[in-house]
Amino acid sequence: SIFFILTALIFLVEFVQFQSLVPVSWKNLPITMALLGALMTLMASIGFPYCAIKHEVSIDPRLVAASIFSCLTFLAYAAEVCITKVRNVEQRGYMATTPGFLKVFEVFGACVVFVTLDSDVVDKCKAGPLFWWCVAVYCSCFLMSLCTIGVMLGECTGRCPVPFDRILAGFGSLCVLMYITAVGYWVWALVHPDRCKQHTWKVITTTVMTCLNLLAYTVDLAFSFKLLYYRA
Repeated sequence: SIFFILTALIFLVEFVQFQSLVPVSWKNLPITMALLGALMTLMASIGFPYCAIKHEVSIDPRLVAASIFSCLTFLAYAAEVCITKVRNVEQRGYMATTPGFLKVFEVFGACVVFVTLDSDVVDKCKAGPLFWWCVAVYCSCFLMSLCTIGVMLGECTGRCPVPFDRILAGFGSLCVLMYITAVGYWVWALVHPDRCKQHTWKVITTTVMTCLNLLAYTVDLAFSFKLLYYRA
């Protein structure tokens, strides 16, 4: 429902051509919402049938219809992302580039981790200082990626007292180092049965998403250093 409302608002503003009244970058906002919507609806298309249909004795046609339309919604968002990606460079903004895609994925990955880190995981993994350090890693890196997206959407890069490409490189380096420690903790927790009583799907999901986010931050950092090199 959230992405339905956001998509409807973006469509309405573009239809009546009121972009000038909304102080955001209209080269970056639609692609950001489309990519985040594609990731979220993909997760919903996978999780909803598993949680709703699997435990039903008799399959409700409404659940099947909801699953089908969720998949169609994902395809629609993915098609919009692909169409925007192949536009001319002058017609697309930073969020339509590979680093922009990675920023959105980093935020999405952190959201998935936040959902899985509930009281059940805290209990099974005997939450200690290392566990809460990982939570701090997720929160800090999530905020840095979210702030970067916000700066791009608000077109505020020119107002930064430090060149923004250097800020991106600094954020990327810090996030990679912090995520390395988080990956080490979760891998260690999985291979030690005394640390996590059961390898539940939540613990495994957290480990996988942490590894994927580390990969995303590493590739993002490589692009940041490449940008610094060409501007040096």
